Amino acid sequence: MMRMTQQKHMTDFFFTVALFAVFVVSSLLVLLFGVDVYRSSTDRMERNFTSQTTLAYIASKTRHSDASGSLSLGELDGVPALILSKEEAGVTYETYIYGYEGTLRELMVERGHALSPESGAVITDIGALTFSQEDRLLRVALTGTDGSREELILSPRSQT
Repeated sequence: MMRMTQQKHMTDFFFTVALFAVFVVSSLLVLLFGVDVYRSSTDRMERNFTSQTTLAYIASKTRHSDASGSLSLGELDGVPALILSKEEAGVTYETYIYGYEGTLRELMVERGHALSPESGAVITDIGALTFSQEDRLLRVALTGTDGSREELILSPRSQT
């Protein structure tokens, strides 16, 4: 009788240890799954933040400079650029916004002065940036560093 009681206690002990082990393994799996979900969510949010911030920056600069004849598309030493012109104290300045070597850059120069694309201030990292104009709409296409593609379509008031 004592032998059976001792064996029953051993069975109870092993069942409790096995149940605890299943609980620990399940907890670790749930934790690992949660970490993966969190990591992918933060990566996606960071990519969206970068592309949306870049497009919002371009939209803000464009709207700020939206006056008759102040917006144009052109090139800076062969690099496609959005050119924002403004006159101050009788001098016309041009701000070039363009993508160069994986970065969004901005360069402000006096009209007629040529500088190289390397001279622009780096705003943020991007994959590629293109501009096009269709009728009165300005289309900005941004490719992120991860290859994702976003577009912004602006209708400048000065051109309507």
